[in-house]
Amino acid sequence: MPWKMILYGFALAVGAFARPVLIPYSPESTDDNTPQLVWKPESGATSYYVEVDNDGDFSSPFLRQKVSGDTFCVAEIPLPPGRKYWHVSSDLDSNAWSLTDDFIVTTSPDIYWYSPDSTPNKKPLLNWKIVVGSTFYKILIARTADFVEPIVSRIVRETEFQPDLDLPAGPIFWKVSSSYDSNYFSLPDRFTIDTTLVPRLISQAPDPTIDNKPSFTWKSVTGATHYFIEIGSSSNFALPLFVEAKVTGTTSYQDASPLPDGRIFWRVSSSLDSSRFSEPDDFLIGNATAVKRGGNPESRRVEWGGYSWEIPMRTEKASITLFDVSGKACFRAEMAASRFDGNGMPGLKAGTYLMRLVCEDAAGKTIRSDSRKTIHFAD
Repeated sequence: MPWKMILYGFALAVGAFARPVLIPYSPESTDDNTPQLVWKPESGATSYYVEVDNDGDFSSPFLRQKVSGDTFCVAEIPLPPGRKYWHVSSDLDSNAWSLTDDFIVTTSPDIYWYSPDSTPNKKPLLNWKIVVGSTFYKILIARTADFVEPIVSRIVRETEFQPDLDLPAGPIFWKVSSSYDSNYFSLPDRFTIDTTLVPRLISQAPDPTIDNKPSFTWKSVTGATHYFIEIGSSSNFALPLFVEAKVTGTTSYQDASPLPDGRIFWRVSSSLDSSRFSEPDDFLIGNATAVKRGGNPESRRVEWGGYSWEIPMRTEKASITLFDVSGKACFRAEMAASRFDGNGMPGLKAGTYLMRLVCEDAAGKTIRSDSRKTIHFAD
């Protein structure tokens, strides 16, 4: 009996120190949400136990996995973004855990490639898809693909960005990361700012105006012998247009016929490349009573689900998305402008939600993005 007790005690002592040795996960940040975790074999062990948790104390691991015969495992379930901690024990002593290793599961935003590839717009609106749970985004804009000297480095809360100052002409590169790992960026996009062949418009003022015969003016393009102007009622210049005219010998235009009340869009190209138009300008024409009565003629107030929104007048389509406190999207609705007014609020559990509104014009361009409205439901 004493011999057996000594033997058992020896075995227990060995078991207490039978801690597997982890091979640290590399790289420290990865977009692989089912990573392979590896450790060194423990002499005499036939199986191992793996735990992965968001916290280093492993108080509530969301992954517990038994591995037989191998010294590696691939996560059975996708790991959510964020820092992950993991450790391993063996069947020699399931409570003798290894030292802890940690790494970051990250996801970079999917960016929308800027279009057109060549544009005269020096303040382009850049957009990307939401990363659920991300509290901010980091955008870099540079003149070279290595981003060694970015001309813009900003932290933003929305999923869009428009520079405050003009970007320089030439190739432009940009990329975005999320708060999960601000150093883990999306694939970069590239486009070119080229203003040499495209006229630069002088915005209409005042806006709104009661003048139905406004004068349109633009900057000259070196080498151009004439210009082409288009004036219409939509930003995609769908037919029929109010005006399609060739302008020679001057950089201004005024039509003999009055334009109708409403929002007016206009753009100009030059004889050097008649297919490349300027970025459109737009303004509002209204009668004297409508303009003088006050309020904001460029927007209108709509109701949805008992909540009031101020949306741009030229909104053609909008989407509303609700997120719960964890950042999970739990409802989404897309609406045409003609169906904004109404109820439409889904039946949701009591709690707090973030409501995100995105408005698009007729060309599909985002003209408003607002995710600062918090709503509360009670039983």
